[in-house]
Amino acid sequence: MKRFIIASFTVLFLVACGSQSAYNPLTDDHLPVEYTEIEMKPTPTPEPAQIPPPEPAQIPTAMSERITEPISFVPPPWEISEYGRQVAKDFLSEMTTIFTTVGSAQQVWDSDKNELVSTGLFSVGWDFETHQPITADVAPKIWFIWNNGGFFDGNEDRIYDAPWLWLSSYHFASSFRLFDFDGNGIPEIFVHFTQTFEGCYGGFYWIFRYIDGQYKMLKYYANGAESSWGLLNSSHNLFFDYSDRIIAVINCELNGMAYEHLVLTDDYAELHYLVGPSGADWDAWYRHHWEEWDRASGVRVDGWMFHNSTIFGTDIPITPIQSLTALEAELTAEITQKLLNNQ
Repeated sequence: MKRFIIASFTVLFLVACGSQSAYNPLTDDHLPVEYTEIEMKPTPTPEPAQIPPPEPAQIPTAMSERITEPISFVPPPWEISEYGRQVAKDFLSEMTTIFTTVGSAQQVWDSDKNELVSTGLFSVGWDFETHQPITADVAPKIWFIWNNGGFFDGNEDRIYDAPWLWLSSYHFASSFRLFDFDGNGIPEIFVHFTQTFEGCYGGFYWIFRYIDGQYKMLKYYANGAESSWGLLNSSHNLFFDYSDRIIAVINCELNGMAYEHLVLTDDYAELHYLVGPSGADWDAWYRHHWEEWDRASGVRVDGWMFHNSTIFGTDIPITPIQSLTALEAELTAEITQKLLNNQ
């Protein structure tokens, strides 16, 4: 029997390599350290032919600038304007699946037919005490059939197009995060899309930026070519370095291991490789990225990113980036209530 749970998400980075707890860099202790000049050059990445190369200040040719004095890292005090709050709310209100239960058709294997067949029930949640799916005999407002079977509404009519759908059948919007990297009072919105096919984790984020009066999905470039898949997934953690560059770190044997510079413009997002483990550095890599987990809850309780993090193999400090969690919670509550009132 296939089992599945989809629920409304207020905790916004899903995890492919273990659960993650929320952290607040404002409460971390940042101890003064002395820095020495470091020679560490990233692997060159060809620029896409369709777009002009970013300014040199955006993408360093080497992470070797000298820091002359210790710096206390504090994320910028992002302040979202009322206008920014409203346009973000309007945009997210179209992402219905983030704020409502998404069901799935319950199926069992029919050995006579040698195929999966529907039981007529719908999985609409998960009982964590009994470790069994919560089922209903009435179709929820949005539900899907596994493995590219499509999305349907409560009348069991096929849904072919919606703001929360990606590639028609494979992924749907499940959570979001808010940032304000350009400091204009209007948040960038990272929307996570969850897979509807079985197998290893296949989710990812699309990034939306407010341009010319509307939110626009940024194109993604990887290795100089446009990508049809998101560059970031739930295994990534974001940091600022001392020049306020965004450093994306992934440490997951399933999805990758690397430090990359995330460049955002009004048209595209691109990751530029900085450093990762080589064959001789695996032990050092694991020692650097140590973590402690509470086995009962599956929550990370301590680890490298809470203690004056540095880029692997260097003394270059980086600070975890915290999204606008209070605003995320407010918008989630308001949009969820609005959907309930419209039922």
